[in-house]
Amino acid sequence: NEIFTAVGLWPDNASLDNFAAGWRGISGNSFGRYFLNSLTISTLAIVGNLIACSMAAFAFARLEFIGREGGFRLPSATSAAPRPLTVIPQYILFQQLGWVNTMLPLVLPKFLATDAFFIFLMVQFIRGIPLELDQAAVMDGATPRQIFWHLIIPLSLPALATTAIFVHLDLERLLRPPALPDETRELHGGARPPPSSTRQGRPPSDRSLPCR
Repeated sequence: NEIFTAVGLWPDNASLDNFAAGWRGISGNSFGRYFLNSLTISTLAIVGNLIACSMAAFAFARLEFIGREGGFRLPSATSAAPRPLTVIPQYILFQQLGWVNTMLPLVLPKFLATDAFFIFLMVQFIRGIPLELDQAAVMDGATPRQIFWHLIIPLSLPALATTAIFVHLDLERLLRPPALPDETRELHGGARPPPSSTRQGRPPSDRSLPCR
């Protein structure tokens, strides 16, 4: 209670025990558990977005195939749908797949190029790279895979860095819809919510992950 009674800026009984107690956490779950969860989810989400979105962007920007323009515009159109419109279908899908109370809803969709904004960002950046570089690589016998890994990726580092930063900064919003399958919170070291929050298969109430 010294914080409410002391008038000075420096406490009378300075101690570092509060930092140790805060790191130990409550209910036997230390702060290190939550930090590890955040680090794991953030790293996998960033890596998944960079790999999947860059490959999809290369296909839309450089490869010729049937339905390329329609396939590029469809994700951009669906991204305009209100997020609450997709929360319940996402929960039902994760429940049917058996992903409830696992990290799969938080990580696996990122490896499937589900973020249309980052695909659009990389497509526009790759289209700005001179096509003559690809043609020169083809003259040297390079395959599309070699062009992607040895030419496009090194030249797209600014776009990849921007994507990684945006994914990290926007992770709280990205994690909120997949957090619905976390019915017990046991995965994140938290307490089980009241039974009424998941009664009759209803999605739990809106809440952020305890690891953030």
